[in-house]
Amino acid sequence: MHWFCIDNLLTAPQGNDSADMAYINHLLGKWMPNRQRVAVDSSPKLAGIFDTVNSTLATPNPGKYLPPEFFDEKARHYMERIATEEEYSGFAESKEFRTLGIGEPLGEAVKRMVGKVRHNSPSPLGAERGEGVADKPILALFACHDSTIAGMMTALGTMKAPNWFWPPYTSFLAVEMFRRRASPVDGHLQHPPDEQQLSDRFVRLSFMGRPLALPACRDRGNHLPGDESFCTLVSGISEFALAPHGKA
Repeated sequence: MHWFCIDNLLTAPQGNDSADMAYINHLLGKWMPNRQRVAVDSSPKLAGIFDTVNSTLATPNPGKYLPPEFFDEKARHYMERIATEEEYSGFAESKEFRTLGIGEPLGEAVKRMVGKVRHNSPSPLGAERGEGVADKPILALFACHDSTIAGMMTALGTMKAPNWFWPPYTSFLAVEMFRRRASPVDGHLQHPPDEQQLSDRFVRLSFMGRPLALPACRDRGNHLPGDESFCTLVSGISEFALAPHGKA
């Protein structure tokens, strides 16, 4: 699997000239090499400083490694918002950005869900091994970076301005597929086999155990009645294909 690291420097000038960045420089500028300004594109850049602060806070004695100014709550909040917007806003702006940055892992999720429904192997590797239906896993775990999680959430429209945040340590995303039990009324509906298989399945995305509502799933007919977090599998696949909500 190939992973792409893409920086969105289009937001750099705006972030660098903001009042929030001025506050950050007031506290941290004296600690920068050659007293240069802290900036989205400085060296070290803002995202790197923010990452260093978070890593230091995970140690038993943070004050041993960094001056107290780096742990200022307001400065940390400003760094998080600016760094997250700079790194991930491109996922909300461009379909090409989304496809290159996060398309492959989302495509893998779609392939596994549809393969599970249609009793096909979830991956070419499984097919080569001759795995049958009984061999199919009901749970798949993927290890990834915080950038993968934030990119996926932005690409799917569940994280956007002004509510930018950087996924903390131990963050996780869960993609669950559910099957609706047929009611007596549903039993009289006539659907082609493939359509029937897909129409009674629902997908739910959650972050740290909190269900997220995908934008396209809010439309009538695209979710389980009464709960927008349960997407129909068809609309969920459309979302995971990164088609609906971007500008380009």
